[in-house]
Amino acid sequence: MGFYVQERRFGFYQRQEDTGEVRATVRRLPAEDVPRFIADLREYAGEEEIRFYVDDRGLDERIGPVLLESGCIPDVAEVFLAHTGGMPLLASEPEHLSVEAVSEGTIEEAMKTERKAFADSEAEPDAEDLRRRTTLRRAEMGGQGRFLLARVAGEPASVVAFYEGKDRFVHHLATRVPFRRRGIASRLLKEVLAGARERGCRSTIISAAESGHPVGLYRSLGFTDEVYWRREYKHFPDTGRGAS
Repeated sequence: MGFYVQERRFGFYQRQEDTGEVRATVRRLPAEDVPRFIADLREYAGEEEIRFYVDDRGLDERIGPVLLESGCIPDVAEVFLAHTGGMPLLASEPEHLSVEAVSEGTIEEAMKTERKAFADSEAEPDAEDLRRRTTLRRAEMGGQGRFLLARVAGEPASVVAFYEGKDRFVHHLATRVPFRRRGIASRLLKEVLAGARERGCRSTIISAAESGHPVGLYRSLGFTDEVYWRREYKHFPDTGRGAS
């Protein structure tokens, strides 16, 4: 799906083909090697802002203070939860709600819904950003990417995106502002879970900020098994005392 991964001294570096965006996942990083890691990642990425993940709680505790001293800025920790049990029971079914699989003919409509939801705004999304996102999602649909679109009385309200495999991995779930707090996101997730059961998937996995509101919703729907954890950091050249 256009991602290229290279294993290097301190972990894995990933570059996205269409945007050139780089992300790294740290696996082996002694505290004394933090400056060398930052310099190596900056040389590889060639970007003003670089981002990377630490995906081990113990490692994050050990090198986190050194990363901060080196000018790295931490983001919230993200937890990945798996659903392996029975189907959740929803309190109620939203009125006039329908759910459909996104097709080639509706992918742009789904992406416009996603962009409005993530922007917390009903303003029309930036045309170039919408074009780029739609192109990427079309490419994903040619592989393991799948999308469901929820409508309320025919109007696009919410979209969920996931990858299909032995497990289903939900990577986007977004609801437009006027349609929030109606149980639509829960309904979409239930649809994803039902499809996973029909296909015989081992589990359905979803991610969220460890201390955010969505993780509480996901746990209430039966996403309880923690399978992965990570914290993202970013670094800018003028803040990095340790990257020289």
